[in-house]
Parts: sequence; C-alpha cells; structure tokens
Amino acid sequence: MRSSVDPRGVGAGGLGWLARLWPGRASAGIDPVQRAVTKAAATPAVPGVILRRETARGGQSWTAGRLRRDGGPSLRPGTPFHSASLGKLFTATAVLQQAERGALGLDDPVIAHLGAATLRGLAGAAAPSITLRHLLAHRGGLPVLDSDPRFQSAVLDAPARIWTPEDLLEAARGLPPSGHPGGQSTYSSTNYHLLGLVLERVTGTAYPRLIWDEILTPLGLSRTWHSAAEWPAARGAQLPVLHHYAGALDLTDHHPSFEFADGGFVSTAADLTRFARLLAQGAPFADPRSWTQMIEADTPRPDGLHQALGPMVAWQGGAPRAALHGGFWGLGLKMDIAGDWACIAATGQAEHDPWPLITRAEEAAR
Repeated sequence: MRSSVDPRGVGAGGLGWLARLWPGRASAGIDPVQRAVTKAAATPAVPGVILRRETARGGQSWTAGRLRRDGGPSLRPGTPFHSASLGKLFTATAVLQQAERGALGLDDPVIAHLGAATLRGLAGAAAPSITLRHLLAHRGGLPVLDSDPRFQSAVLDAPARIWTPEDLLEAARGLPPSGHPGGQSTYSSTNYHLLGLVLERVTGTAYPRLIWDEILTPLGLSRTWHSAAEWPAARGAQLPVLHHYAGALDLTDHHPSFEFADGGFVSTAADLTRFARLLAQGAPFADPRSWTQMIEADTPRPDGLHQALGPMVAWQGGAPRAALHGGFWGLGLKMDIAGDWACIAATGQAEHDPWPLITRAEEAAR
C-alpha cells in the first residue's frame, strides 16, 4: 500500500494508470522508494514499514505490510507506532528549555539536583563529577542497562509490571560502569532516566505531563502520547498501533513503563517529521542558539558521526549537515541541520535496519 502527497503536486496515485497498463515498466521506473519499502515489509520478521519524508513543500509517505506479523489491517501513513528511543529527543529538548529559563545549568552536577543517594551504585566515587551535559551526550560513564540479560529477562517475564524510575535505577546498580564521566560516549538509557528525574525535580511536574505541556502541545503534535502514562486509556480504545518485535517476540502488550524518559512515546510519522523539522529550526526554544548548543555546532569536528546533546550529528566538509537518532524497534529519524527536511522509517522490528530506507528516500528526492 502506498499513500502520499507528492511535493510537486502530483498525488501518489497520479501515475497509477501506467502501473496498471504496463506493470513491469512502472514498477521498475516510477517509484523505487515504494519498491524498497515493499521489499523490506516482505522480510519475514518485519510486520510492516512506514517511511515518510517531509519538506516545507509537503510530505510524502510510503507504506507496506500490516499491523502484525500474522496479519491485521494494512498500514497507513498515519498508523501510530512506538517510537522507542526517539523520545530521548523530547527529553533533551526539555532539558535545554529548562536551561534557557535558568532552572538548571548543563554543567550542573547531577547530585546537585537529585542528591548522592540517587546515584548510589551507579558511578562509584566518580558520581559527584557527572554533569547534566554528560548525561545528554551519553558520557556519564553509567552502566548500560539496555543490554543487561537480567533486566531483559525481568521485562519479558512480567509483561504487566509497572516499572518506576527508581526500579530502573536499582536494576542498573551493581552493573559495571561504561567508562568515566566526560569520557567516551557509550549509549545508555540510564543517562536519560536520570535526566527525566531531574526534569521532574526542577519543574515539579511529572515527566509525561511536562513533555505534553512544553513540546507536544506547543508544536502541534496531536497524535503523540506517552504510552505508559496513558496506557489504560490507549489499551481500552484498542488503537491500531504497529506491533513491535524483538526477533520473534511481540512486546506490544508489555507495559511500556520500563522506558520512562528514554522513550515510551507512541507517535506517527507525520508528527515526528514535523517535530524534527521544528526542532532543527529552533521552534521549541526561546533562544535559537539552544539548537546550536544541542548539536554542538560551535565545536568543530572531523567528518563523520558524533554524539551531541541528544542527537547524533553528521559532519561533512567541516560543518554539521544532519542530525539523527535511532529507536530500538527498527526506527530511524534524520533531519537537515537547518530543518529544511526530515525523514523517518519505522519497521516494527528491532533486528531490522531502517537506515537504508531513509537513504533511498533521500536519493529519490535529489
């Protein structure tokens, strides 16, 4: 299935008559992006694929597959999906907003906001030197809870368990540190669990409510919600959400509280490409320099990918060109550094690489 609005003003079905009359030539020459999406969705482990690219002139979407690996309704461009770690961009944005308002400083020690007891068992003697900037860039040296087999088993064995932030920190305590504060970036959701607690402490507002008030509502992301906070209502409504898998395991019905501030949102491709473009344009911020700070554009880097304060940033020719972030359930989100375009791919499968689809959409737009 394909549904889109062509930015040149030609609807997705505008050349459908040619596909019907000359299917071999049409499939070979009309839309290689749709061909790639259909091929990806035909992978046995993948339930379906949603791909979208958006510019100031409009958005174009491609879909294939169904809600579940064993069937269900066909995917549509507006089908919601769990956005996993793409939610870290909401958290990072909220931290930069609070820094603008003077509620916190990026170089504040974490213990200044949460106290030493919260960091107990997470960083040893190095705990006092961990800053909020370190957490944003995954340079806190904290344990990597995401890949711990005991934590994974605990999540899988108790689908209905409601995890509190303290439960998540307790699960990370005793695991080896990933480095030292300010050292090499090592991706760990524990950094973002702590940032979520800091946000709650400095604002006096629960994390999901804060994101709703400060980001989702002002930016018009009307089809995005925090799945743990709204779990009972969402489940009761039986929303047609793309199922998400880790290999053969369907985790759609596992309570999403184990993500807290490192993810946990359900959204649509259109909401997330809108957010990405607005973020790169500085729309969530009072000071446009906050985006520059977020991507660390004032710190020259060699060409390649570098971890910034939330997103990864692709440098080329001595300048930042694009920002991007992945999500565990086979998700990728990429945006032009000035917000001219954004592209997202959602595959519903942790073992499927979404980035070739984004590359194909970029190539087609050139």
